[in-house]
Amino acid sequence: MNFRLSSNRVFLAIILQLFFVLSFFDNVAALRCYACGPSRECEDKPHTTVECDFGWISRAVCTKRIIGDYVARGCFAENFCRDDGIDNCFACSYDYCNSATNINLNYLALVIFIPLFLYLK
Repeated sequence: MNFRLSSNRVFLAIILQLFFVLSFFDNVAALRCYACGPSRECEDKPHTTVECDFGWISRAVCTKRIIGDYVARGCFAENFCRDDGIDNCFACSYDYCNSATNINLNYLALVIFIPLFLYLK
């Protein structure tokens, strides 16, 4: 009985480690972002989504830009927010990361699975 229990724990630990490692790989498909604005409605609840893929020319990033009282969301080349004269611009590189509430799932996985891994150890 003890052997079977420890065998199940090893299997679960392997599955958790595999999930953990895979959660840090970038998705090969086109990046998906929210796109709206500039408007006040775009601040709280963006509804429109777009797939961004600039091919080999540049890496796509999701962006959120605050322009006065308005917010604009979309996707651009990765250097868009770093260009001179663009303020209050935020870029990120995972699906729907430019939403109104932004939780990075990779960090969420860390918070959930590290205690679980330590428990199994």
